[in-house]
Amino acid sequence: QKFWKTFDGYTKWVLPSAKVCSISWSGPHQGQESHVQRYRDSPIMHSSVPDEFKPVIFEAGTGKRLDFPQPSKKLRAPRRRPATLK
Repeated sequence: QKFWKTFDGYTKWVLPSAKVCSISWSGPHQGQESHVQRYRDSPIMHSSVPDEFKPVIFEAGTGKRLDFPQPSKKLRAPRRRPATLK
């Protein structure tokens, strides 16, 4: 509550800026278990996706990387977006 009260609407930046800080609750996913359930059956977890792009779980206290739970259904490969011209 104190954090929210302090930072919502904050404008006293070190450098001049017109930006205003806005605080809100994260939604619809809140907490580790919710995010694990969101991603375990996601195409991002497909074997064709390089490991560095996948979400990971770390053990609290040790920082040791833990295995992500196995999917509960067959994963489809992610759809590829057409390359954009720069």
